[in-house]
Amino acid sequence: MVERKVAPLARDLLSPARVRRAGVFNPEYVARLQDEHERGVANHRKLLWTLLMFELWHESFVETPRRIETSVGDRIT
Repeated sequence: MVERKVAPLARDLLSPARVRRAGVFNPEYVARLQDEHERGVANHRKLLWTLLMFELWHESFVETPRRIETSVGDRIT
């Protein structure tokens, strides 16, 4: 099942520390969604997928360019 293969990636990308660092979503709420979904209490598949895709987008188009700009700026000054 694809969901089982994605679960470790989702736990990493949606970890409370990472969600807190991004500062966009409430890390406790995201952790609760994951926990409920993994225990079978609720089906948060679509919401968790959306959060996962957002986190991948945020890493690619916000965090990575910021790190590159910082790195290049350090070399210029």
